[in-house]
Amino acid sequence: MNTMEKYWGVMRGMIGLSTTCGEAIELLHERLHQNQIHEMAYLMADIADACNQLEKSTGMISPFLLKDNRLEELTKFRTEILEKLVGAFEQSDQVLAIQVLSSQMIPLQKEWQEEMTRHVVPHVLS
Repeated sequence: MNTMEKYWGVMRGMIGLSTTCGEAIELLHERLHQNQIHEMAYLMADIADACNQLEKSTGMISPFLLKDNRLEELTKFRTEILEKLVGAFEQSDQVLAIQVLSSQMIPLQKEWQEEMTRHVVPHVLS
């Protein structure tokens, strides 16, 4: 496997993981309206793991992307938001967790997904 094939593999994995992560974030938001926050800790942990993996992958592929992409910038924002969300879980603050998800994490994830579609998907399809 040559270097470019390795990076295309990373990009393909990112596309799938990003979609799954977005779905998990939406599900977490929905479930927090119905369940106690401590019941959702496993889902929060999975989302944090996925976001951390996407952050590492973004660092690997960024040299291959056009300079006008915002993935690294959005990844930094997502890391900050994720810290707030994890903090809300650690404090069992369900209201804050729902607020952070709806006002920050969900919109940012949608924006991140759009950047993926604009800058990563074309590499994989070419």
